[in-house]
Amino acid sequence: MDEQQILIAKIDKKSSWFDARIKICIYTIIWGCSLEMLNISETQYIYSYLKDHNLPTNNTSVKQYNSIKEMSCSENLTSATDDYIQGLASDWTWYMQLVIYSFGLLVMSVLGPLSDKVGRKPVLIFTVSLFAITFALRTYAVYAKLNLYWYLLFCVVEGLAGCHYTYDVICLSILNTCTKQDESKPFNIALFDTMMVIGICVSDITTGYLIKLTGYTYPFLTGTALLVLILILIIITKENYKLPIKQNPVNISSSFIDVCSLCRRTNILMNSTRQLFLMYILVYFTNEFPYLANGGIRTLYELGAPLCWTSVKVGWYTAAAYFCEFVIGILILKSFLLCMKDHTIAFLGFTSSVTCYIVFGFSSSDWMIYLATAIGVIRILPIPIIKSILSRMVHSDKQGALFANIYLLEAVCRLGGSTLFNNIYHHTRPIFKGMVFFVMALFPLCAGILLMCMTCRNTQSDKIEIKVEEPTVQNRKENCDCEENLEKSQKEDILVIAKN
Repeated sequence: MDEQQILIAKIDKKSSWFDARIKICIYTIIWGCSLEMLNISETQYIYSYLKDHNLPTNNTSVKQYNSIKEMSCSENLTSATDDYIQGLASDWTWYMQLVIYSFGLLVMSVLGPLSDKVGRKPVLIFTVSLFAITFALRTYAVYAKLNLYWYLLFCVVEGLAGCHYTYDVICLSILNTCTKQDESKPFNIALFDTMMVIGICVSDITTGYLIKLTGYTYPFLTGTALLVLILILIIITKENYKLPIKQNPVNISSSFIDVCSLCRRTNILMNSTRQLFLMYILVYFTNEFPYLANGGIRTLYELGAPLCWTSVKVGWYTAAAYFCEFVIGILILKSFLLCMKDHTIAFLGFTSSVTCYIVFGFSSSDWMIYLATAIGVIRILPIPIIKSILSRMVHSDKQGALFANIYLLEAVCRLGGSTLFNNIYHHTRPIFKGMVFFVMALFPLCAGILLMCMTCRNTQSDKIEIKVEEPTVQNRKENCDCEENLEKSQKEDILVIAKN
């Protein structure tokens, strides 16, 4: 009877994991589509808005502006004027990132650990609801052609939702709670990222055509509608798993403190030292710092001279780039996991990232952009690898706190990266347009060197442990002058053990 009950429990757990993965994949595709629809429209909208308001002759009315499809980068613009507008656009992009992630850092540090106590679904509903509200407000700002300061104010609501990382924290916590410790977590994490990218790719292609045919209002409106759809689906969905019951009442302040618990208390880690955990966190931070901040700069770089890409071309390229990195990248990761160690895969990803940034910095024509993208097809591999290593270090009931730490770190990367690289792009574009990408290449290079030092140190420590595996016998060998004394001492040990 007991054996039958255990078997049923295992089947239920497997079924729960299967259902959770399918639902999360569906939600994540829609979520990625809605977010990217706003992100790609936002950068181009700001660039067009600033061009319209900084041209020498500006008689465009509100109705005329809303009907504008797009404007060629060479139209009524000199090279100096285009550099000036590109600088303004990068500054406004930085302001919005600053507002969103300044508030988002604080809110997400509470919502992640809080989901370990109150459940994933309530936190998910809260986040998606606020996202729907901020998308609706920004849609109105674009439709009414409000001043960019109003648009900046509406971005605060996204920060109060914990920014988009809160959704990632909750979904990955669900996946890792339902996943056994010995399963291949790098593939599961990469699968989540791939579902996100499928939605992003669909959004990039359709958004380019929407901007060209209807202007900027309808892409914002479509993104809002998709968020409302996700919210309805989450509300009607039932949770198929239960978190461990906590006897203590829910305390928001304690949830905020739990974010730093992984760095303060070693009993949360399974079989790892705090120093090793922090070193992997540092490697992850160094690699993500430029990666998370280069999207807006890359779009501005493509829209400006000498490339002068249209919104449709930007959309197709962005979709193709994401598809190569995440869909083809996950297939490469799956094959690499069969024949390589985690650290080796991460080294290959760092090398790809450094080379990609350098080639992109020299790009002055379309084929160089495509070459940089092809080289960087595996640059995302260190992300699921490091995440899975960190996940294996932490107990299952602390996965929410872990991914809150990870995405809190990513929010810091976006905030700090946008501050650093947007200002570098603004001030170095008149000198050399691709200088900012050379600075970005330094970060994955440092991450690879740091991981290499960690690997060498761990290898040496393993060798030392093998040498001192039997210290008693080794010490006796050093003290004995002949083999007869050694055999005699070993016989005495056997007799003592037998007596005991």
